[in-house]
Amino acid sequence: MERTLIICGSAGRGGVTETMCQTAADAIRSRGQDAMVVFPSEMRIEHCRGCDSCSNGPCVIDDDMHRLYRLFAESDFLMLATPLHFSGPSSLAKTVMDRFQTYWHGKDLPHPIAMAGMICAGSEHPNFEPTVAIMKAFAITTKMKWMGHLEFPGTDVRGDQGVGEEIDGFLDRLYAIRETIPTSRIWPPNSAGGE
Repeated sequence: MERTLIICGSAGRGGVTETMCQTAADAIRSRGQDAMVVFPSEMRIEHCRGCDSCSNGPCVIDDDMHRLYRLFAESDFLMLATPLHFSGPSSLAKTVMDRFQTYWHGKDLPHPIAMAGMICAGSEHPNFEPTVAIMKAFAITTKMKWMGHLEFPGTDVRGDQGVGEEIDGFLDRLYAIRETIPTSRIWPPNSAGGE
């Protein structure tokens, strides 16, 4: 069974970003696949130190990121969700992405086949492009196929109203793309980055 790892990049619980993640997970499960939502806000994840130790082995920072490395390595697909902050991803989502520096050096580390993004914003007409560019760069660096993203603006007024319909349409598009992506994993599902 395929597994989708959903990383909720919001600094808090109970908001639109979490609703997007939980709704996506439920919809994926209803399609007969496995989905898991993780909350870095409830984990101890330090910033990348730029020490370059991962060029010779696993990340040397002893924190909960090693759990994310393991889940990342064991998953077939990744969905990364973030609220928009000053046209960029949340600092939490960016911290998580930055800690994958180990994949810059370890191109053969086990990883999901493909990735998609989900971004929500309070404004009616936000600039999603910088966040999408960062997510695409993250996918490229970690050798995942970029499958696209969902934009959900106007949350200051509508909150999470309409999330279900947007997620269903987004997943329909993703599943159409996923059918063209080989799902056999050529790497062993073991831990990446150490643990």
